[in-house]
Amino acid sequence: WAFPPVSKSGRIYLFYYREVEVVEFDRQITGIFSCVYSDDFGDTWSESYDVPLRVTPFDRHGQVQDNCCYQIPRRFADGKYLFGYSKYTNLSKDYERQDSHIYFARLENLDEDPLPCNLKITHLPDDEMGITVPEGENGSCAQEPSIAQLPDGRLICTLRNIRGSVYYTVSDDMGHTWRQPEAMCFDDGSPIVHPLSPCPIYRLEENKYVLLFHGVVSDSIWYPRNPIRKVYGYF
Repeated sequence: WAFPPVSKSGRIYLFYYREVEVVEFDRQITGIFSCVYSDDFGDTWSESYDVPLRVTPFDRHGQVQDNCCYQIPRRFADGKYLFGYSKYTNLSKDYERQDSHIYFARLENLDEDPLPCNLKITHLPDDEMGITVPEGENGSCAQEPSIAQLPDGRLICTLRNIRGSVYYTVSDDMGHTWRQPEAMCFDDGSPIVHPLSPCPIYRLEENKYVLLFHGVVSDSIWYPRNPIRKVYGYF
C-alpha cells in the first residue's frame, strides 16, 4: 500500500505500511505507517522512518494498525497533500461485515523537505470515529475513500460499502467535518449500483468529474467486479 507524494523540490516521499510480527486483521493490512525518501529520482533511498498516525478507538496496538491507502494523495487548493485511508477494526474477524472506518491525513510541511520524522500531519476528521456507514447494531462498513475538490472549494469523497451502491460524502471545511454518507444516484434518483469494490472519482476539468463503478451486484458482497463502467458528473 505504498504511495509517493513529491515535494516542490522534487524529493520523493514514499509512504508505506511496514510489516511487523503482529498480525491482526490481515497480513497485508497490519503494519506501522513508515516512510523513505529519495533526492535522486529513486536511484537511492534513505533509511526508513516511522511516521505516527492518530490512534483511534479501533486500534489495539498503538502505531501497529490495520490500515490501507489505495489512492495516491492529491494536492488541493490550499497546496497541501491530503490522503484518505481505510481503518479496519482489529478485533473484527467477521469478514462478511469488516467493521471499518475512514480517516484522512494532510501533509502540512512536505514542501519544506523535512525528514519524515519531522513531518507535520493534521489528522482528520475531527471526530475520532471517522467516516462511518452504519451496519448492524454497532458496526460500520466504510472503505477505500477517493477524494476530489469541487469548484466551490468543498471536498467530495466516494467510498465503498456493503449496501449495494456507491456512497459519497461532502466536507465544507477541507476534511474537518463530513456529512453523513449517502447513496450516490443518477439524475432519475436511482442509486449507482456497486458491490464492495473500489469506486474512485476523478476531476477531469473545472466542473467535470468521472466515477468508475461496476453497475451490478450479486449474492456476494464482493463481486462481480466486471465490467467497469464510467459515468460523468457535472457541477
